[in-house]
Amino acid sequence: MADPAWPEETVPIVFEARSYSASANPHVISSPVDRGPPKTRRRFPGTTVTRRLTLRIEAAHRAAWDAWLETIGGGSLPFTWPNPEGGGTERAQLVVPEDGFQLRQAHGRPGSGLAFDVPIEVVVLPAAAP
Repeated sequence: MADPAWPEETVPIVFEARSYSASANPHVISSPVDRGPPKTRRRFPGTTVTRRLTLRIEAAHRAAWDAWLETIGGGSLPFTWPNPEGGGTERAQLVVPEDGFQLRQAHGRPGSGLAFDVPIEVVVLPAAAP
Protein backbone atom coordinates (compact mmCIF):
# COMPACT_ATOMS: atom_id res chain seq x y z
CA MET A 1 0.00 0.00 0.00
CA ALA A 2 1.37 3.39 -0.96
CA ASP A 3 1.84 6.09 1.64
CA PRO A 4 -0.84 8.79 1.63
CA ALA A 5 0.21 12.08 0.07
CA TRP A 6 -0.01 15.42 1.86
CA PRO A 7 -3.30 17.03 0.71
CA GLU A 8 -1.84 20.20 -0.83
CA GLU A 9 -5.20 21.29 -2.24
CA THR A 10 -6.98 21.26 1.13
CA VAL A 11 -4.04 21.84 3.53
CA PRO A 12 -1.55 24.05 1.71
CA ILE A 13 1.97 24.11 3.14
CA VAL A 14 2.23 27.76 4.15
CA PHE A 15 4.81 28.82 6.72
CA GLU A 16 7.01 31.74 7.62
CA ALA A 17 10.61 31.24 6.58
CA ARG A 18 11.86 32.23 10.03
CA SER A 19 9.93 29.32 11.58
CA TYR A 20 11.75 26.75 9.40
CA SER A 21 14.81 24.74 10.36
CA ALA A 22 16.29 21.46 9.20
CA SER A 23 18.96 19.28 10.74
CA ALA A 24 20.49 15.92 9.89
CA ASN A 25 20.14 13.45 12.73
CA PRO A 26 23.31 11.72 13.89
CA HIS A 27 23.53 8.20 12.56
CA VAL A 28 27.00 7.24 13.81
CA ILE A 29 27.82 5.89 17.25
CA SER A 30 31.29 5.88 18.80
CA SER A 31 32.54 3.65 21.60
CA PRO A 32 35.70 4.36 23.58
CA VAL A 33 38.46 1.75 23.55
CA ASP A 34 41.50 1.21 25.78
CA ARG A 35 43.90 2.44 23.12
CA GLY A 36 43.68 4.17 19.82
CA PRO A 37 40.78 5.92 18.19
CA PRO A 38 37.23 5.10 19.27
CA LYS A 39 35.29 2.41 17.44
CA THR A 40 32.77 4.00 15.13
CA ARG A 41 29.84 2.40 13.37
CA ARG A 42 26.61 3.35 11.71
CA ARG A 43 23.64 3.37 14.04
CA PHE A 44 21.01 3.28 11.31
CA PRO A 45 21.06 2.19 7.67
CA GLY A 46 20.23 5.71 6.47
CA THR A 47 20.31 9.30 7.60
CA THR A 48 17.14 11.06 8.62
CA VAL A 49 16.51 14.79 8.51
CA THR A 50 14.26 16.61 10.96
CA ARG A 51 12.36 19.60 9.61
CA ARG A 52 10.70 22.00 12.06
CA LEU A 53 8.25 24.63 10.89
CA THR A 54 5.11 26.41 11.91
CA LEU A 55 2.25 25.83 9.49
CA ARG A 56 -0.25 28.61 8.96
CA ILE A 57 -3.66 26.99 8.60
CA GLU A 58 -6.53 29.20 7.51
CA ALA A 59 -9.82 28.61 9.31
CA ALA A 60 -11.30 27.23 6.08
CA HIS A 61 -8.65 24.47 6.09
CA ARG A 62 -9.01 23.50 9.77
CA ALA A 63 -11.40 20.60 9.14
CA ALA A 64 -9.12 19.30 6.37
CA TRP A 65 -6.14 19.39 8.80
CA ASP A 66 -8.10 17.36 11.36
CA ALA A 67 -9.13 14.85 8.66
CA TRP A 68 -5.51 14.60 7.46
CA LEU A 69 -4.32 13.77 10.99
CA GLU A 70 -6.93 11.02 11.11
CA THR A 71 -5.74 9.67 7.73
CA ILE A 72 -2.17 9.29 9.00
CA GLY A 73 -3.24 7.74 12.29
CA GLY A 74 -2.63 10.87 14.33
CA GLY A 75 0.98 10.96 13.13
CA SER A 76 1.80 7.25 13.43
CA LEU A 77 1.87 6.54 9.67
CA PRO A 78 4.39 7.78 7.10
CA PHE A 79 3.29 9.98 4.21
CA THR A 80 4.76 11.76 1.22
CA TRP A 81 4.94 15.52 1.05
CA PRO A 82 6.62 18.16 -1.08
CA ASN A 83 10.10 19.09 0.09
CA PRO A 84 9.69 22.61 1.52
CA GLU A 85 13.17 23.46 0.24
CA GLY A 86 11.98 22.64 -3.27
CA GLY A 87 12.74 19.74 -5.53
CA GLY A 88 10.36 16.84 -5.44
CA THR A 89 8.66 14.87 -2.72
CA GLU A 90 9.98 12.99 0.26
CA ARG A 91 8.71 10.25 2.55
CA ALA A 92 8.20 11.56 6.06
CA GLN A 93 6.50 11.07 9.40
CA LEU A 94 5.18 13.58 11.93
CA VAL A 95 6.67 13.67 15.40
CA VAL A 96 3.69 13.85 17.73
CA PRO A 97 4.27 16.20 20.69
CA GLU A 98 3.50 14.79 24.14
CA ASP A 99 0.66 17.26 24.54
CA GLY A 100 -0.65 16.76 21.00
CA PHE A 101 -0.72 19.24 18.17
CA GLN A 102 -1.40 22.73 19.50
CA LEU A 103 -3.27 25.12 17.26
CA ARG A 104 -2.46 28.67 18.33
CA GLN A 105 -4.70 31.41 17.09
CA ALA A 106 -2.81 33.69 14.77
CA HIS A 107 -3.84 37.24 14.18
CA GLY A 108 -6.53 37.53 11.57
CA ARG A 109 -5.46 39.43 8.49
CA PRO A 110 -7.83 41.92 6.88
CA GLY A 111 -9.85 40.19 4.22
CA SER A 112 -8.50 36.71 4.99
CA GLY A 113 -10.20 35.81 8.27
CA LEU A 114 -8.90 33.76 11.16
CA ALA A 115 -5.83 31.55 10.91
CA PHE A 116 -4.04 29.10 13.19
CA ASP A 117 -0.33 28.46 13.67
CA VAL A 118 0.62 24.81 14.18
CA PRO A 119 4.23 24.03 15.10
CA ILE A 120 5.17 20.69 13.56
CA GLU A 121 8.24 18.49 13.45
CA VAL A 122 8.63 16.18 10.48
CA VAL A 123 11.26 13.44 10.18
CA VAL A 124 12.23 12.73 6.59
CA LEU A 125 12.72 8.99 6.34
CA PRO A 126 15.69 7.47 4.48
CA ALA A 127 15.06 6.25 0.98
CA ALA A 128 14.23 2.57 0.78
CA ALA A 129 16.99 0.31 -0.50
CA PRO A 130 16.46 -0.76 -4.13
